[in-house]
Amino acid sequence: MTQRPGVTINETLNTPQPDLGISLSNGCFVGAINRGPLVPTLVSSWQQFVTLYGGFTPGVTAPDLVYAVFMFFNSGGRQAWIIRVPGGTEAVATVTALDRETTGGTTSHAARTTLTISALNPGAWGNGLAYTVQDALAADRFTLTVYSGGSTAANVVETWRDLSMDPADARYVASVINSPTSGSKYIVVTDAGLHASAAVPFALARPAVTGTNTALVPVVLTGGADASVAPNAAAYATAVALADAVSDPLTLNLPGVTDTVIISAALVYAENRGDAFLAIDPLANSSVSAQVTQAATYAGSAGPSSYGAVYYPRVVIPDPASLSPGATKVVAPGGALLGIYAANDVSNGVQKTPAGMTALIPNAIGLETALTNSDLDTLNSSNINAIRSIPGSGVVVFGGRTLTTTGKSDKYISVRRSLIYIKAVLQSLTVWAVFEENDPLTWQQASNEVEQFLLGFWQQRGLKGATSTEAFYVICDETNNDEASINAGVMNMTVGVALQRPAEFVVINVNQFDGSVSAVEAAA
Repeated sequence: MTQRPGVTINETLNTPQPDLGISLSNGCFVGAINRGPLVPTLVSSWQQFVTLYGGFTPGVTAPDLVYAVFMFFNSGGRQAWIIRVPGGTEAVATVTALDRETTGGTTSHAARTTLTISALNPGAWGNGLAYTVQDALAADRFTLTVYSGGSTAANVVETWRDLSMDPADARYVASVINSPTSGSKYIVVTDAGLHASAAVPFALARPAVTGTNTALVPVVLTGGADASVAPNAAAYATAVALADAVSDPLTLNLPGVTDTVIISAALVYAENRGDAFLAIDPLANSSVSAQVTQAATYAGSAGPSSYGAVYYPRVVIPDPASLSPGATKVVAPGGALLGIYAANDVSNGVQKTPAGMTALIPNAIGLETALTNSDLDTLNSSNINAIRSIPGSGVVVFGGRTLTTTGKSDKYISVRRSLIYIKAVLQSLTVWAVFEENDPLTWQQASNEVEQFLLGFWQQRGLKGATSTEAFYVICDETNNDEASINAGVMNMTVGVALQRPAEFVVINVNQFDGSVSAVEAAA
């Protein structure tokens, strides 16, 4: 038990066993890319991702992360956190803007740097940025325009008008452009502070016009450089830990990553966090036996973990980065899986396994490896979830198992994710009780709120049982809150839930008899 005041949820599997603002539908992608914020960033559309991280460039192979997010939104995902994993020796593109050189009066000096304009984050992508400055209507203000991918009017991506060099002004250039909520998606600026000198008033500290006001000449940023080496396990571990900044439960994917050390560390993170689940991509160009061997190397804190699931094989999609008609690309399925998880949660609830004929990967047209019946048997017995191509239906997810080998009910993805959801809701429902009187009135109020939630979850088929008493129980009274617990400042609540389990196998017994055929169906 923790030593800090708060709510502690202890989970026990197989013991006698809604909208609360809690959702498991948020995806979280942790991957290498040469552009984008270095902090966890929420994106709610493919276009928003492209603006921040870049998309597909015709004829250029995109990082796995780009394909993953593209497939996420195509498969029903609504919003995802993106965590960029930097490599080694990246550099930011920059350029310096000179102030307005003037002579006469009280001012006499050579032009000098007044602003440094830098790409928003490291990478060679910043070398494709440029800027112009022109005068605004007011004598002490200016307009700064940002270009990306070229220097024509068609390349203008942002225009910032009526900017000032006065830190007290509402349109102060650094405050406006560097705002974390409404600022530039391409650049940041650093004020050299020339106006701190009485000899350089704000109007003269403005950056000089690039060219003339009627014939602007864009100035290109330079010096940006991509990572010299791919991110290592330490870089991934650091990046995954940044997800601590996100308070919502998460479904994680590390696009294209299969390294044992990196995946195992992510599983441990999910376990320690308690409200995260990891969808693991398959090996590239691998056989079923190679995938089985690899999956067996993934371990949480105590061996194969119920906080992650492996899928196989990779899928074939029309290549959005190719200019050739009919071109295809073999990609990891993790992005589509997170989208399917999210769509399934919204339409059916977390208790429904994200698999089956409705778990369609919409833009997949084939598989990297064709699966035989023997392959399917091997994958399922090894707790690896098959992705199948079913004639007339398309490419679908056809497995719902976690990596755990304990034989308990959390071998199913739906059970583990239901537990994640229930624990998150219970913590949210009972946090009000911290520092309340530890007495029967508080116990009863907390019990009522938890029971009301569980009743609704059962009615939505989230729990099994013909009656609510068969589906769940809640104990929070003097039987588990004795004087010693009260004196220790601890309020104990015991919750038992009967979780739904998927019917993985449907057995139909066909008996022939005179005159007709009888089929008896049973879930194995």
